Amino acid sequence: MTWNREGLILQALERYGLERQPWKILRHNENLTVRVGEDYLLRIHRPAAGIHMEPLLTGSDLPALRRTELALLRHLDKKGLTVQRPLTDRTGQDVTLLPDGTAATVLTWLPGEYLKPGQLTEALCLRLGALIAELHRAAADFQGGAVLRYGPELCHRLRADFSRMYRAGCLDRRRLSQLEAACEAVAEGLTGGEGTTIHADLSPGNLVLTERGPVAIDFSLSGWGHPMLDLAGLMGLTTKAELRQALAAGFIAGGGRIDRSMLDRCCCLRALINLALYLESRWREPAFAEWLEESCCSIFRPLAAGREIFREDLSI
Repeated sequence: MTWNREGLILQALERYGLERQPWKILRHNENLTVRVGEDYLLRIHRPAAGIHMEPLLTGSDLPALRRTELALLRHLDKKGLTVQRPLTDRTGQDVTLLPDGTAATVLTWLPGEYLKPGQLTEALCLRLGALIAELHRAAADFQGGAVLRYGPELCHRLRADFSRMYRAGCLDRRRLSQLEAACEAVAEGLTGGEGTTIHADLSPGNLVLTERGPVAIDFSLSGWGHPMLDLAGLMGLTTKAELRQALAAGFIAGGGRIDRSMLDRCCCLRALINLALYLESRWREPAFAEWLEESCCSIFRPLAAGREIFREDLSI
């Protein structure tokens, strides 16, 4: 379905009193993000075509999720973490609903540059690991409202969604069986596991290098889950064992505790989520099919068979 991006942007800017500011679209994934002047970031909370968010968002009150996210940012700010700060609209609301029902939010702009995996050094990885441990510690007493939950129920929804995609012709029976087995292995391991407030989407585009050091941005997928899900996100930034060891060492130095079996399961959960987001629109692409094959060989099948994923990467 087509929609008027510029129209929604202009409506949102007016709601926040920013209609006189110049603006520029930055990117469009699960949100449309827009740089506004020198000081603000507008987010239109509607995913781009081809991004399948239903397994994550089914049953969620989307405006309530955004209000919880912004409350989390204020909480982390009070704890001394460097985060983007929310701006309220003309009526004093954190989240503004546009005429078509789409939610929009505005955050302060955070100067810096997005992390590129090629920039990783052992020293930077130590700081990134410590950053995530600090984030978990600061968020431990956060009392949120509506949140996404990264637990067994999500795994069961992912399994059902892969079955639907199999019926639509996006997967063959062999691949479906591998994904179903991985979903069940992760769900079983997460049952009764330790939980906390996590970022849940630590990709290179959500880590910014600033004058004060690395900073996590875009908490739109934050929620309740095992802390190893965030460490697994960091581990996915590199395949180099020495850098992964530095990430783990930084996490421990920052007060985090590593659960190796849970880290493997959370690595698998991240890969399953990413697959569900993009499989339906990209399954015909050779590069995507190659990524899926690699993930099955190195993550999904080993985990379902009870084998370790990271092995020597955590010899610290």
